[in-house]
Amino acid sequence: NWTIIINLFKFYINNVDFFISLNTTETFISFEFIFKNSLSFTTAPSDRLKEILNKKKISNYKYILEYSPLNSLNLPIKNTLNSIAGVYLCINLINEKIYVGSAGINNMYRRYSGHLLNSKGGSILVNRAVKKYGLINFAFIVVETIPDGKNVTELLKLEQKYIDNLKPEYNIAKIAGSLLNTKWSIESKLK
Repeated sequence: NWTIIINLFKFYINNVDFFISLNTTETFISFEFIFKNSLSFTTAPSDRLKEILNKKKISNYKYILEYSPLNSLNLPIKNTLNSIAGVYLCINLINEKIYVGSAGINNMYRRYSGHLLNSKGGSILVNRAVKKYGLINFAFIVVETIPDGKNVTELLKLEQKYIDNLKPEYNIAKIAGSLLNTKWSIESKLK
């Protein structure tokens, strides 16, 4: 028995991943159309994510969002994320590269969607990687929360701890908050 899977098309409409795949076996040919516009909360990481978390020595996390998780939780993503403040990771499940960021109360969802869903307001490197690898190959994890979501100093200190420990490949700035309110020129964005 043999199986061949060919991704015929991968395209975006309103920044939503669409895939059309051809699946061929000895006796069966099928076309698969996959549509997914968001990740889902899960109680446990997938095997792929678990392996990366172990390699990076990340054992504590508060929330995990992954594509089609086995143990999904029915939580409203926007309301849940906006109710917390803390440090988060965007993890590429293919090349294991990480982005470390932080967000205060009422900003976590904006950061999540900016990085992974709509390519506005997030890391340009993460945006490009999502376009290249697809949302299906990313996870968003809140690794630590703080009780005072308005305490920017505490939040940036915590983010810096994760930047120092994880050495994230997708972070352009290696100092937490150093690009806060930075406006990029067109030339910088194209680099």
